[in-house]
Amino acid sequence: CPGCTVFPTPITQGCSWNTSLITKITTAIALSSRSLGTDVVYSPVLNMWTDPRFGRASEGYSENPTLSAHYARAAVKGFQDDNAAGPFSYLADDKTISLGKHFAAYGAGMGGLNAAPSDVSLRTMFEIYLKPWRAFGKAGGRAAMASHQTFNRVPMHANSYLVNDAFRDRFGFGEGQIVSDCNDIGALQDYRIAANKSQAAARG
Repeated sequence: CPGCTVFPTPITQGCSWNTSLITKITTAIALSSRSLGTDVVYSPVLNMWTDPRFGRASEGYSENPTLSAHYARAAVKGFQDDNAAGPFSYLADDKTISLGKHFAAYGAGMGGLNAAPSDVSLRTMFEIYLKPWRAFGKAGGRAAMASHQTFNRVPMHANSYLVNDAFRDRFGFGEGQIVSDCNDIGALQDYRIAANKSQAAARG
């Protein structure tokens, strides 16, 4: 947008190892966004880039789950700064909803391919790929976008165990909003999980 500040890419920010810098950047983005009438920002990207062949590595902070978890908390603080007041409280006039992407293990696609199945163990899922999401949920992040791929042959958009049991209940995301990506709700019909669009919407 004309007059807005353009910041370094997230992967460049990640090289700073500076959580206070992340909070300052996201604070500025929130202010600029609200001045344009936007109240939701699709950030932070919390994918763990463990395969250098994956073509969207510049969107996330790091392949290190601990560092990314610290950045997740810092980003939520900058965007929302509402002390985890809950998904239904009002934001300040200079703040936006922080919508994290992409839940979960999006960067773990087989062969480094976009939307390819994530072939990782459940332990690796929790210790590596979900660690930033735990921090995001505990910090009060209000929204998240589900990812394209499957985990253990279940599309992430219909993975109740990870989305509801882990993210909502265990990680404190609670009643936060989950949004879909592209046509991933409709694609549940292709996976034979839903017979029609209504069922797909209910499962998603």
